[in-house]
This record gives sequence, structure tokens and C-alpha cells, in this order.
Amino acid sequence: MFNLFKTKKTKTQEVKEVEAVVTEAPRRNNYTGGKTWTKEEDMIITGFYNLGIAPSYISEKLTECGYERSTNAVQIRISRLGKLQNKEA
Repeated sequence: MFNLFKTKKTKTQEVKEVEAVVTEAPRRNNYTGGKTWTKEEDMIITGFYNLGIAPSYISEKLTECGYERSTNAVQIRISRLGKLQNKEA
């Protein structure tokens, strides 16, 4: 049998200690910290979405109303609201 992984045996094995350096990754400014969606936000989103408005514009309008939500958050909320509406029907 042919061995692809040949290893050399050493007389003594040295263990080296390695210090782990933990750095925090910078957070994006748009992250809301997992705040729950309000009924007002849901109404704004569904109203604009039913008119065919893009999620980026909806995100801007939410910011003007005092809610800080990213475009990605709005897109996810639209899909979740769509799934919730389908379950109710």
C-alpha cells in the first residue's frame, strides 16, 4: 500500500503557546440592534409596496418618518409580511 502522507517522528515535541487576539468588527451604521417592527412601519411598507415602490425608496421614507431601517431590512420585512398575509388567507 502506498502512503501519501509521510510523517517524520521527532524525539521531543514542543508545544508553543499562542495568544489569541480578539478584535471587534466595526458595525454598520444602519444596524438597528434587532428592534421590533411597529404596526406603523408595517403599514408604511405595505402601502408603498402595494403601489409598486422600490424598497430603497421605502427605506428613505421610513428614515424621514423617524425609523432607521436599511434597504435590506425593508426587503426582508416585505417578504415576511407577504408570508404572513398568505397564511392568514
